[in-house]
Amino acid sequence: MSNGLLIPGGGSGGTSTFAPPALLVAAQRLYEWAHDEGNYPIHGTCLGHEILLTLVAEGDTSVIEDLSGSDYVTKLQARKETLLSRFSRHIPWAFTSKAIFHPLMYFNHMHGITRDSFENDPRLTEVLRPIVNATDLQGTSFIAAFESLSDEVPLSGFQFHPEKAQYEWHRPSNVNHEKDAIVLSSMLAFA
Repeated sequence: MSNGLLIPGGGSGGTSTFAPPALLVAAQRLYEWAHDEGNYPIHGTCLGHEILLTLVAEGDTSVIEDLSGSDYVTKLQARKETLLSRFSRHIPWAFTSKAIFHPLMYFNHMHGITRDSFENDPRLTEVLRPIVNATDLQGTSFIAAFESLSDEVPLSGFQFHPEKAQYEWHRPSNVNHEKDAIVLSSMLAFA
């Protein structure tokens, strides 16, 4: 018995696509099962975020685009939806605002979905609400976090890695280990 599904981050395994095809097939089956169960939360981080976007887009992997985001820390960009999100209900604004005004969130990805592509895809906008944006190392704005519009099948995804503030201490790495990054990481885990 489990009470949710986490699709974690990770590399593409040397494939030319953003995710290995076998992983996409397995994720599709788990997504369908969770959807059939109803009210079964699914969260994706980094690669998992990208996989969930693909699944909501009916398996269309072209929604995932190349970005420049290897090993960097940046601020999140608030959207009007930020305050409406389920995460915001559980995290005091004082901590959410820290991630908006200070570079706390760690990113390490080469793919994602740009803000414009997300907002112009009705398959995504009918199911998902973007929560925050960020910019990659080339200045491209992309969706950094989303959640489902409905609580019926609760979906959420982070392109960033909040867990690394607490658990990844190898060098060289640009992970932010400041107190605020660690506290926000814990709050996001329990939101």
